[in-house]
Amino acid sequence: WLDYCCYCHDMGYDTHDQAELLKADLAFLECLERPHMATKGDIQVAHVYKTMCTSGLRSILIPYRQHLVKLKSGQLYLGFGWLSNMKWKGWNPQK
Repeated sequence: WLDYCCYCHDMGYDTHDQAELLKADLAFLECLERPHMATKGDIQVAHVYKTMCTSGLRSILIPYRQHLVKLKSGQLYLGFGWLSNMKWKGWNPQK
């Protein structure tokens, strides 16, 4: 199942469109989180790889791509990581 998930994810990476890449990342995460999938080969290595991928997707890649998609659509969104903690005195995002 892990090879299948990775294959589907790689197919989605044949573009530079961040919205399409976000869809591929979300599909990859969904595939990785499916319960009761058969694992061939070293189960421990597969578990480490799955954990690494899901944590990276959830904490870094998906929020980053969501931010880029919102920026491209004209929605300025500053709730991304450390930017949400910044004090933007005198700065108006609507100017």
